[in-house]
Amino acid sequence: MSKHSIKYSNLLYFFTRGNKKYLLITIIIFLVVFYISYFGFSEILKDDIKDMEGTDYKEFKVDSFLDFFINNSKVFLCTALGLGFITFFSLLYQAYSLGMLYSLWIHQGLSIKTFALLTIPHGIFEIPALFIAGAIGFRSFTLLIHYLRKKDLDYRKNFEQISYNLILMIFLTFLAALVEYFVTQKIV
Repeated sequence: MSKHSIKYSNLLYFFTRGNKKYLLITIIIFLVVFYISYFGFSEILKDDIKDMEGTDYKEFKVDSFLDFFINNSKVFLCTALGLGFITFFSLLYQAYSLGMLYSLWIHQGLSIKTFALLTIPHGIFEIPALFIAGAIGFRSFTLLIHYLRKKDLDYRKNFEQISYNLILMIFLTFLAALVEYFVTQKIV
C-alpha cells in the first residue's frame, strides 16, 4: 500500500469529525421514533389490517432515477439546512413513516426478507445520507446559537466541514437514487 493511499478509517474520520455527537443525536431520535411508530401502528393495525389487503405496490413505481434523487435531495437539504427545528421534524417524519410502513408490511403478513430486499440496497446509502443531513442541521443550529452568543469559534472551519458533509450527503443520495431506481424497482 502506498503512503498516498486513503484509508477508509481516515476518510470516515474526515467526514465525521466535529459531527459525532450530532450523528449520535440524529440516530437516537430516528431509532426511538421508528420504534414508537412501529409498535404504535402494530396496536392500531391488529384489527384494521383486513381493509388494507390487496395493495398493489407497482403503483409506487417512479419514471426516472432523477425523480428519486430530486425528491430525496429536497428532503435531505431541508433537513440539513433546517437549523435544528425543521431538522428535528424531518427526522421525526422520516422515522415515523418508515416505522409505520414496516408495521403495515409485517401486519399484512408480508415477508421480512422481501421488506429487507426493498429497503436495504438503497437504504445503505439513503439512511446514512439522512443521518448526515440531521447532523448538519443540529450542528448548524449549535453554530447559530454560538454566533448569537458571540462565542469565538472558527466559523470558516465549521462551514468547510459542513460543506464536505453536504457533498457526501448529496453523493450518497445520488447513489441511493440509482440503486432505488435500477435495483429496488426491479424487485417490486
